[in-house]
Amino acid sequence: MDLVTSYPQLQLDHTSNQLQNPNATAATGQTIRNVSCCPLQVKQWNKITDDKLDHMWSTILEKFTFEYSDARKGAIFGHMNALYRYYRHKLKKKYFDSKATYSLRLRNKPKDMDVKDWKYLINLWTENTFQERRNKNKTNRCKHSMPPYTGTKSFARLRDHMKKKNGKTSSRLELFLESRKRKQGKEIDPISQEAIEKFQQLKKQREEEQISLDDDAMFADVLGPEKNSYIRAYGPKKNVTEYFSARPTKIELLRQLDTSRREANERVQQIQKEASEQVNDVKKQMDEKLAEMNRIWEQKFKMLLEKNNNIASPMEDSQDDEIGG
Repeated sequence: MDLVTSYPQLQLDHTSNQLQNPNATAATGQTIRNVSCCPLQVKQWNKITDDKLDHMWSTILEKFTFEYSDARKGAIFGHMNALYRYYRHKLKKKYFDSKATYSLRLRNKPKDMDVKDWKYLINLWTENTFQERRNKNKTNRCKHSMPPYTGTKSFARLRDHMKKKNGKTSSRLELFLESRKRKQGKEIDPISQEAIEKFQQLKKQREEEQISLDDDAMFADVLGPEKNSYIRAYGPKKNVTEYFSARPTKIELLRQLDTSRREANERVQQIQKEASEQVNDVKKQMDEKLAEMNRIWEQKFKMLLEKNNNIASPMEDSQDDEIGG
């Protein structure tokens, strides 16, 4: 790809079509913050008209040259959509949420923003429908487990950074572990911590040649199969078929077969262990019952002997009396 302007080269992750280099991300960010290209007076990205989208795409083509495909165009627009939402989120947090009343918010306009655009955003953010959707999204986000701690850095950029650092392409497992690192002193969520410990245990078993799972198999073993054709640790625009070069059902069957075999072996071992423990318990119980029965018979035998001795003593006394008389 040859650069046609002073902008940096547009680097795309060929596995996900996501932007890799931060400078290209900055260039697309400038495009979405330019109201002549990307309007603010829309409820969300998918409400932007086609003529505006065409204008933005023309701007991208003027800045960069790269091999075109519909998938790449969709991926770049998907990235710009994320930047657009994040840009509006920052505006809302800094200039809207910090003020309590409508009039204060209206006066707290960003310096370089048109009054009409700002007033539109204020009215949008105060609508009941927007508030309901916001609360619903907030509730759904709270349900998400194992969040990455990479901020706005995409998996494509993280993967590219790790490739430059390590000299090889990182697996999804390595990417997962890297994206769940936090700054010193900050805790990792317990679900992520549990998954990390399981990964470390499996990697240790592989090093000791106890198992022969590759990184993808370990990833699926700990986190489960992929859902909704979405490949974790790759971000959007990457589905199961593209990643594995096979139909999802076939992959699931192969993994289920492997999992079933492993679970069956574990179950057999568990049953054998339980059976052995049960045999030992039964033997112990039998020994205890036999010992108890022996004790009881010994007591009965002793009582019989004592009774016979008591009966024999009077008879001997009467015989002695007869002899003496």
